[in-house]
Amino acid sequence: MDETRRDFLKLAAAATVAGTFGQEWAFAQGGASIEPSDRVYITNEDSNTIAVIDPRSNTVETTINLTSFDEDARPPFRLVTAGIMPTHAAMIHKPLYHGCIDAHGAVPSPDGKFLATSGRGSSNIYLIDAVNKKVVGNAPNPLAGSNTNAERLSSGILIGREPHEPTFARNGKELWVTLRGEDRIVILDVNRAMRQAAGVESGAILRYINTINGPAQVWFDAKGAFAFVASQKVKWTPKSRQNPAEFRLHT
Repeated sequence: MDETRRDFLKLAAAATVAGTFGQEWAFAQGGASIEPSDRVYITNEDSNTIAVIDPRSNTVETTINLTSFDEDARPPFRLVTAGIMPTHAAMIHKPLYHGCIDAHGAVPSPDGKFLATSGRGSSNIYLIDAVNKKVVGNAPNPLAGSNTNAERLSSGILIGREPHEPTFARNGKELWVTLRGEDRIVILDVNRAMRQAAGVESGAILRYINTINGPAQVWFDAKGAFAFVASQKVKWTPKSRQNPAEFRLHT
């Protein structure tokens, strides 16, 4: 049986979930109410996929693909070229590869209908339909066949160097993403981003906000009036003159 790298990753992820959580996780869930539609999303940074886990059975239901390895059956697009399977790290740095590099973070929108994830190495973000488990903006693959993907992966939205954890604003209308390599935050309009992910330039990026060095994540207060930013480079103490950044929302 000829298994692709993605099939291997699915099996490995399922084995990891079963072995890691086991009875302890099932016991912890004992007092929780789990709805049939509830799912757990985990980004796999090395494989550039998102594992979708059914918490009722602790199994991987499906895997959302953010790679472009299986869109063209011809070498050098396929996993195996001249009888050799390159490492994943080598494949994602091929010049013809247009998929995600270093997928990181899977954050749901307030209504749970969408996810946002960042490509740390590809400097972009992807939006994902959490209901249908599909990447927003994927297009029909003109080279689709029995052994290729039916869809061609969206290029996502280019936002800046080293995007880390994306976060939806409380109202779900904006997406805030910290850029660790640029010491600033990028703010996107979610509706425009949906169109731009499909390849239609829509001015999804609203603005950039300069912030402290190495911003790692942004989060909001309960009312959604203030955004708080954590840094991986600045060490803060009560006596420090460098305070954590705080921004007031104007939306």
